[in-house]
Amino acid sequence: MLMNLPADSPLREDLLMIRKSGLRAAAVVQDLLNLARKNAVQNSPLDLHAVLQDYLSSPEHCDVLKNCPGVTVETVVPPQKYRIMGSRIHLTKVLMNLVSNAAESMRNGGRIVLSLENLFVDPSEGPHKDYNKGPYIRLRIQDSGDGIPAENLQRIFEPFYTTKAMGRSGSGLGLTVVRETMKDHNG
Repeated sequence: MLMNLPADSPLREDLLMIRKSGLRAAAVVQDLLNLARKNAVQNSPLDLHAVLQDYLSSPEHCDVLKNCPGVTVETVVPPQKYRIMGSRIHLTKVLMNLVSNAAESMRNGGRIVLSLENLFVDPSEGPHKDYNKGPYIRLRIQDSGDGIPAENLQRIFEPFYTTKAMGRSGSGLGLTVVRETMKDHNG
């Protein structure tokens, strides 16, 4: 309908809103399907830095910055190889969820820093007892916001838990999707 509608039609804005709502609903359904289909991830060799760069140049990232004035995003990625077996689609969704949450939490603006780091994990040393020994890539997303209130921390991975007002972005699945994706990627 939009393609056949004149640019000055009074119906255009309503149709665009319907389209946007439909896309949002489809994204929620996709998240639910991904959570229900454990290990349905199609992994292939990829460069995590390239996934990060693709996300930063995506329309979704531009929307986050447009809707959160005063928020800046920086990257700290030393020139190394960041090759993993992974799902580009799922890892991009992780970035979208975490950057969006960080940006929306800084109502008066702030800074988000995305970084990548190669590291070797030895579960017998330090806080990595739940990991297998070997090479990992750490994706770190830090923001200058106030943080998550202590009373909410225990619930952040619960499906459908959200502190956002109804009608705002978010379905309450974002951090659940992040956690499950990281598990699927042995992170």
